Amino acid sequence: MGTPVGTPPNAIALGALENAGVKVTFLQWMLAAVPLMLVLLALSWAFIAWRYIPSDATFNIDTSARFEKSRSAIIFYSVAGATILLWMTESLHHISANVVGFLPVVVLLMTKVMSGDDLRALEWPVLWLVAGGIALGSGVAATGLDKWMLGSIQWASIPGMLLIFVLALVGWVTSNVISHSASANLLIPMGMGLAATVSTSAAEIAIVIALGCSLGMCLPISTPPNAIAYSTGTTPTREMAIVGVVVGIVGIILLAFVAPLTWGFIGVM
Repeated sequence: MGTPVGTPPNAIALGALENAGVKVTFLQWMLAAVPLMLVLLALSWAFIAWRYIPSDATFNIDTSARFEKSRSAIIFYSVAGATILLWMTESLHHISANVVGFLPVVVLLMTKVMSGDDLRALEWPVLWLVAGGIALGSGVAATGLDKWMLGSIQWASIPGMLLIFVLALVGWVTSNVISHSASANLLIPMGMGLAATVSTSAAEIAIVIALGCSLGMCLPISTPPNAIAYSTGTTPTREMAIVGVVVGIVGIILLAFVAPLTWGFIGVM
């Protein structure tokens, strides 16, 4: 949630805004999303620790490590540092974050830091699971269900703050069942179309929907990290749903009623 490259809905929102002539830089996104992410991360950690970790549990963790100085490691450090620097200075060089994202792929493959074995090591069954959610999202658009859902609500009659809450809630609900990417692709362009009839800006609507989609984490198909955790066999769907509902509802409340107040203060909106 904290950066444009952290999850697909963020990149989808930035792309939709750019097509509409609205520029949100990498740093501006971080200013808007990182405070919310940090608060939500702390609350999520506290809830998960309270629910699943016994009070008398002990952990023995070996924190010793040797700084890797091999050729591949040095190349990786350099490429990672250059990529992050280009992302953070987007407002200076005006190279899109999407274009910068190609840098590590090209350089790491050309220098053989990554190879075909790395691609074969990917959890392809997990990707198929997520693809199923994206297919459901495409079905929603193909059947016109998305337009019916938005058209059934009189958006102009909803107060600004409540509108933000409803948009975030819709993004959260849909992304739980059809994946984050599919939900963002469906909802962000339509949500931005509301900016002409309501008092809320297109940038605020796009960011709220994107972050609302990212909060959808109740089911294995909701997001790849959930699918990967589920594939280990240690995370039952029921427990994933319980944590996802609690974290999602708390996140939606913070996103709708607290985060927009800070955006105006720091000048993001």
